[in-house]
Amino acid sequence: LGTMCRLQGDLRRAEQHFRLALSLYDTSFTQSHVDAMICLMELVQVLQQDGRPNEAQQFEHQLELMNARRRRP
Repeated sequence: LGTMCRLQGDLRRAEQHFRLALSLYDTSFTQSHVDAMICLMELVQVLQQDGRPNEAQQFEHQLELMNARRRRP
């Protein structure tokens, strides 16, 4: 739903959907689950499109940490 809203230009609803999905991933899977990472990347895009680069950068940093955790054995 978040992607659909983003593509339709409804960035506020897209953000809400992605944040909800991320909270569900936090309770259901590990934080470095690939779907959680995809969702986080989508949220970063929404924030950038919405003119909120500082918030997007914070989530990009979180994404880098998740990616580093996935690489560890």
